[in-house]
Amino acid sequence: AGFDSVKIDGCGTQYDLNLWNNLLQTEGHKITIEACHWGKTIPTKEWCPFHYYRTFWDVRANYAAILTNMRENLPFLHQGLSRPGCWAYPDMLEVGVQYGPGGNRWDSGLSIPETRSHFAAWAIMSSPLILSHDLLNDKVMDKIWGLIANPDAIMVNQAWHVSSGGRFYASESTAMFVTQPTPEQGNVTEVIETFPAHQYLYKPINATTTAVVLLNSNSEKQQLSLPFSTIPANPCRETHNCHVYDIWNRKYRGSFHERVSFEVKAHDAVFALVFAKEEKPTCSTCE
Repeated sequence: AGFDSVKIDGCGTQYDLNLWNNLLQTEGHKITIEACHWGKTIPTKEWCPFHYYRTFWDVRANYAAILTNMRENLPFLHQGLSRPGCWAYPDMLEVGVQYGPGGNRWDSGLSIPETRSHFAAWAIMSSPLILSHDLLNDKVMDKIWGLIANPDAIMVNQAWHVSSGGRFYASESTAMFVTQPTPEQGNVTEVIETFPAHQYLYKPINATTTAVVLLNSNSEKQQLSLPFSTIPANPCRETHNCHVYDIWNRKYRGSFHERVSFEVKAHDAVFALVFAKEEKPTCSTCE
């Protein structure tokens, strides 16, 4: 009986996480701890008395907020501070979340392309995938089920090999969005944020497979090219020939020499596996 997980929020006074970890971890009943101090309490490579930790302020159900929280989460991956048992967490998923007409302007909801981008980014960053929409709303569940239950996306999220990956490409061209101000930005009603129009993320899956996400934040569809040599964990460095599996469409795309290109809708994302073997790879670390 009791709870299996607890969120220690920055709104309270529970800042001594060593103390709370010792109090909560009783013999025979282990508790999963979220340190929700909005990026103010972060681990080191030796110290992490919690299981996952918030890296920024609360996310909202709009595309600009997704880009903001992703941006603030990535440095923790690049520093090697997101790892098994101590995950960087950019906040809960906003798939299927919407206040609707008359609600908060910052929770306008995500389109299906934006939902794909959001879920793909959280999955490849190894973020805990915590749903926050109305689970009893069958209409919403039917709309997003194919995304949140995609076994290949879940496999990428759960895999661990060498590192947590990160971002390996950001375009010089940019896209501008209106975002909600953070408490640190003072008494203003909105903030203009600029993001790379195109961003590429990666995560090693095993010695011969790497997952990639190609985000298009442009307001129009774009042709995005992925040179395999630019992937930090390039599984095809010896032959320059890579096989590509489309995660969202659950379809093998074929073998490509040196690069592959995708047509990507506005605010959408490619989610793919790049690998050296002809067969679709599996994750040996996943159950």
